[in-house]
Amino acid sequence: MLGQNYGMTAYGVARKTGKSLQWSREIGARHRLAYPTFHSWRADVVAQARFDGFIQTPYGWPMAVTEETSNRTIMNFPAQGAGADILRLTVIAATEAGICIAAPVHDALWAMAPIAELETTIARLSEIMIKASTLVTGGLPIGVSVEAIVCWPDCLGDIRKDDDKGQRMWLEIKHLVKGGLRERA
Repeated sequence: MLGQNYGMTAYGVARKTGKSLQWSREIGARHRLAYPTFHSWRADVVAQARFDGFIQTPYGWPMAVTEETSNRTIMNFPAQGAGADILRLTVIAATEAGICIAAPVHDALWAMAPIAELETTIARLSEIMIKASTLVTGGLPIGVSVEAIVCWPDCLGDIRKDDDKGQRMWLEIKHLVKGGLRERA
C-alpha cells in the first residue's frame, strides 16, 4: 500500500511481495478504485510540479522539478518533505527545550540525556515530535515510538542482532578501529 503513494509499478509490487505480476496489477487497480480522490490528487501534484518547475514542503522548502525529475520522485516528495519539516521543527523545539539532539537519522532522532533524566527526556521529545507533526499536517498527530535506548558505554552496534541491517558493516568498522586497519596495511 505504501508503494502506491509514490507510484510503485506492478513490477515493483511483484518483486517486493513475491506475488505474480497479475496479482500486483489487480492490487493496483483495486487501490485506484478504492481511493480515486487520492489518485486524482497525486496526478494533480505531479502536473502542478511540472508546470511550476518546483514543488515545496508545507513549510516552504523547495525542490526543483526538471525534465529529468521522475514522476515517482514528485509523488514521493509530499510525504518525505513533510517528514523533513516535522524533523526540522522537532530539532529546533527540542534544542530550545534544552534537549541535546545527537543526530537526525532519516525520520528519527538520537537524543542524549543523563540516565536520571532519560525517561522524562524521551517523553518530552516524543511530545515535541507529535506537536510538530500536528503543525505540519494541519491537525493530524503522527505517533512516535522509541526503537532503542542505548546507555553508555554501549553504542547502537552493541545492541543490534547479528543479522540487523548495517550490523555487519558496524562490526567491520569496529574491528578496523581496534587495530584491524594495521593488519590490512
